[in-house]
Amino acid sequence: MAQGEKAARNAEQFALDFPFEPSFARQEFLSAPSNADALAMIDRWPSWPDRLLLLVGPAGSGKSHLAAIWALRAKALAASPEALPPLETLARLKPEAVVVDGVEDAGNETALFHLLNYANENNIHVLLTGRLRPHEDRVRLPDLLSRMRRAPLIEIGAPDEELIHAVLEKLFRDRQLVVEPGLADYLTLRLERSLDAARAFVRDLDREALMRGRRVTRVLAGERARLLSRALPRSGYRGDPIAARKFWPCSYPRTSLHACTCSQGSRHGRSGMGSSRRIGQLCAQRGHRIR
Repeated sequence: MAQGEKAARNAEQFALDFPFEPSFARQEFLSAPSNADALAMIDRWPSWPDRLLLLVGPAGSGKSHLAAIWALRAKALAASPEALPPLETLARLKPEAVVVDGVEDAGNETALFHLLNYANENNIHVLLTGRLRPHEDRVRLPDLLSRMRRAPLIEIGAPDEELIHAVLEKLFRDRQLVVEPGLADYLTLRLERSLDAARAFVRDLDREALMRGRRVTRVLAGERARLLSRALPRSGYRGDPIAARKFWPCSYPRTSLHACTCSQGSRHGRSGMGSSRRIGQLCAQRGHRIR
C-alpha cells in the first residue's frame, strides 16, 4: 500500500472515531420566535397547568435540548421510549419527575399508559416529546390517546434564518472548529432551513476537514454542499444549491420546476408545491412583493 494511501486511510479512521458530544446546557439553548413558547413553559416549571406536558416539533427543532434542560432542573428520570420502566421499577426508584424523549418510538403503549397513571397518582410531572400531535393513526390505545389529548401541548415551529445562523455558529463551537469568517452567513443562505440539515452538514464538513487536514473554508463548504445535493433523493435539492442561491432569494428548498418573479428581481421555485401560484404565496410570506 502506498504511503499516501495509507495516510489517507488513517486520517479517515481518525475522523470516524473522533468523539463529539453536543452541549445541552441551558445557556447553550438558542432562543428564537419558533421555540420561545416552549422555552418559556420549560422555565415556568413547576407551575405547569397540568402534571403532564407534551412538547412537539419537527426533528432537530430542539426538543431533546429542552428535555435535557428540564430533566436536570426537575431531577427527572429519563425513560427510554423503547424500554419504558415497569411499575415495579417506578415504585422502587420513586422518581420526582419523568421525561420520555421521542414518545412516538414507544412500542409498548400499555406501559406508557401505566407510567402516566402512576405519575398522576403520585403527583409526578411528566414531559413527553415527539414530532407530531397525538392522533388515532399513531396512538392505538384509546385511553392513552385520550390522556395525551387532554394534556397541555406546546409546539415548536420551523426555524427561521436567524436561528439557523445561530445554530451553525453553536455547532462550530461545539466541535471546536476554527472556520473562515462569514461562513455561517454563507451557509445560512444555502442550506435547507432545518436544524437537522445544519447538524448533518456541519458533521460532514468537520469529518471531511479532518480527513484532508484542511481548514474549514467556503471552498470546502461549497464543495461538500454540491456533493450533498447530488446524493439527496429526487424530492430534495437538485443541481447545485450554492449556484442556485443566485436565483433564489427565499430560504425554501431550491429547484427550478416552477418559477415566479418577486421584488427581489429573481426567479425561483420549489418542487412538490404544485403550482407557480403557491410559490408566489411562499415568496409573499417572506415579505417579497410579487410583481
